[in-house]
Amino acid sequence: MTIDNSWPEIDGVDVGKLVNSNKLHLINILICLSFGNNNKGLKLIVKMAQSIKVQPVMPAVLNAEPTVSLPGKTNCLSQLAYVHRLRDSEANYNQHQYNLSMQMMRNREGLNFPLKMGMELFAARQVGRLPFLQSSNMMEDVLLGRDEIISFEDYLGVPENYEFMRQPHVVMEKSLGIL
Repeated sequence: MTIDNSWPEIDGVDVGKLVNSNKLHLINILICLSFGNNNKGLKLIVKMAQSIKVQPVMPAVLNAEPTVSLPGKTNCLSQLAYVHRLRDSEANYNQHQYNLSMQMMRNREGLNFPLKMGMELFAARQVGRLPFLQSSNMMEDVLLGRDEIISFEDYLGVPENYEFMRQPHVVMEKSLGIL
C-alpha cells in the first residue's frame, strides 16, 4: 500500500484541497490510499466527502440590520439558534443505515437486490389505512428488519401515538376532493 502525494481532479473537485481541509476526518485516510488506475472508489469517497455537512460556528457579531434598499440579513434568532450535530445525525440514522446496507448489498449481490428492495419499499409505503387513521407502517418495518427491535421511537412521543380523533366523514370528503 503506497501513499500518493499527487491528487487528481475528479468531477471538477480538487481532491488535494479536500484532503487538506479540516472538513474531513476519517475520509482523509481513505483518500490517501492509492487506487492506481481505478478512480471508481476514489470518486465514491470524494462524493461522500462532499456530502459531509459542517456546522457553522456561532457568529461573533449579529448582522440583522436591514437597509432601505436591501432586505435584512438573517434575523438574530436564526443566528443564535444552535442545533446540535447529534440531532440531525439521530434524525437521519435509519436512512443512513439503509443507504449503507444497500451499498453493501450492491457491492456483494449486484444491482438487482437494491432495486428490488427499493421497489418493495415503495409499494409498502403506498399501502395505508383510511386517511383519518394513522398507519402503523408494519410492512415497511418488516422489510427493513425494524419489527424485531424496540427502540426509543417505539414508545417516546412519536406523533402516531398521539391520541387525537378527527371527524372521519370530513377527512374522507377532504381527501376525495368533495369538501
